[in-house]
Amino acid sequence: MEEKRANFIILGILTIILLIVIIPLIIINNREENKKNFPEYKDIDISEKDVKDPNSESYKEIRKELESDYYFSKEALITDYDSEKYNGSNIQNMLWNFIFSYELENTKYMASNNKKEGTFCLSKNNTIEAFKELYDVDIKNELNILLGYYEYVYKKGNDYCFIYKNVANDYDNEITIAVERMAMIGTTVTTDIYVYEYYTNGLENEISNVNILKRYIENNNYSSASNVVTNYLNGKVTHKQLKLKVNNKGKFFKYKILSSKILEY
Repeated sequence: MEEKRANFIILGILTIILLIVIIPLIIINNREENKKNFPEYKDIDISEKDVKDPNSESYKEIRKELESDYYFSKEALITDYDSEKYNGSNIQNMLWNFIFSYELENTKYMASNNKKEGTFCLSKNNTIEAFKELYDVDIKNELNILLGYYEYVYKKGNDYCFIYKNVANDYDNEITIAVERMAMIGTTVTTDIYVYEYYTNGLENEISNVNILKRYIENNNYSSASNVVTNYLNGKVTHKQLKLKVNNKGKFFKYKILSSKILEY
């Protein structure tokens, strides 16, 4: 019995040592994989406590992180949508935003990709899973409808191939985000944002106006920021509310958009 007890103690110690070594390695490996699959990736953690007080440092820091997050700005273009009222009627816009928001460096889950043709392909299961991860809906019954939008998607064997080249041709604006306010219940973040879309050629006056825009956003002066975009950058301003979940462990997307609705000015 004493010998068995000693063996158990030794095994327990070895197990603890292995866990101490292995767990940090797994965490490091996951972070490195995230960075590889999502080059612009930033790990954003939000809790109810962090956004309870708009004057707190945590609130201000999270606001800055969202405003500067590449993946958040792309998903912020998602048009009027509500996962709880989903019926497939908005599938064309969902498809466009799906392709626009997908990180093309994230090839791990692709069945294939062709940079020359400007396409990437996902298996049927990964297509369904990726839409679920982005929109929190099951598009299994809409897969055939997707194929009706042949300028954006086609089927190759059992895979669905998305033509990101056409989406890129549709849209080449710059996007700047201003987070007006945030709240959180459970894991759901509700945020009112301004989406500023504009095109620049890199001219000196354009660069100057973009810098002015960013200063107005830093000072929470959204009306002046909107004026710069509309009158000096010939752009578009959209005031909207997003309900979302941060998905740091996402395979395809870093934010799950639960709803998006336009707000009145």
